[in-house]
Amino acid sequence: MRRIETILATCSLALMTLVGGAGCRSFDLEPPAGFAEVNAGKYGARMKAGDDVGLNLAVFDNVDGGTLQFWSVDLVKKLARRGYTLEGQQPARSKNGVMGTRFDFSYQPPGTEAHKFYSVVLFVSDANVVALQLAGEAALRSTYMSKVDGIASDTVVRGCRSWTRVCDGPQPDKLTAPASAPAAAAGDTTELASDDKPAAGS
Repeated sequence: MRRIETILATCSLALMTLVGGAGCRSFDLEPPAGFAEVNAGKYGARMKAGDDVGLNLAVFDNVDGGTLQFWSVDLVKKLARRGYTLEGQQPARSKNGVMGTRFDFSYQPPGTEAHKFYSVVLFVSDANVVALQLAGEAALRSTYMSKVDGIASDTVVRGCRSWTRVCDGPQPDKLTAPASAPAAAAGDTTELASDDKPAAGS
């Protein structure tokens, strides 16, 4: 399970301290069937299944000009740099109608023979960027790929402003991410370096 948790932590767009006022969480998602919630807060939640598949929802503040296109390019570029291969891309929609994009990756941790799957659904509202992430052993890929869209459609994404189109903007361009030499060494359990985080966190 530690390896899957490492992948989820590494891929999270931002696992950082975020300052926010009192109020409801910026998202809402009940644990899907087969998952237990092991940690949750205003800006994220971590869940796990009995077969060690991890489900992680990470949220950080959006910035002026932050669109689904902008954050999708940022996400795919950084994961490609770490050795992830993009296998698929398709539209997604949250429970409350916020448009997002799903990206499916394959990954081999450096220095190992293991193969993993990693899927992330990216939602962008005026206030927040939400990354819904699912990761596990490649042998379990077919079991969980059919569940990603359902989990996304059960997720409530908050922070939309009625006078903008951020929450209902166009899908990003078709992106590619051929695997490159991973930046992290085998066994690396650290987060992304400060210069490898999205623009909002750099």
